[in-house]
Amino acid sequence: MERYRKKPVEIEAVQFDGTNHDAISTFTGGLEHRDNQGSHGVVHPGEVQVMSAGRGIVHSEANASETEPMRLLQLWIIPKHKGNTPRWEQKQFTADERSGKLLPVVSNGSVPGTLAIDQDATI
Repeated sequence: MERYRKKPVEIEAVQFDGTNHDAISTFTGGLEHRDNQGSHGVVHPGEVQVMSAGRGIVHSEANASETEPMRLLQLWIIPKHKGNTPRWEQKQFTADERSGKLLPVVSNGSVPGTLAIDQDATI
């Protein structure tokens, strides 16, 4: 788990051969996201974020709090197809939805209620 106290620098995620990725993040605290596609938001505990670099994206991720630490778990998944449109989305999963069971939060789109990734996987 990565732990952020201060705002990190801008990250450029551009597609090179074999480096296109989908990223899935879960965490405690609040993660602020901005990118050159116009996406901006703060993802809170209980929410999952999916970002796909696709053809290329410039983005920054930062702790939304100047004083509280944030813990972050991030998974990178190589997408099935290259050159996808860059995208970012998030979804909240309620405490009732996630309590006492395994809850699929991302899939290839075949599992209702999950965020979509371009890969034959369900997480």
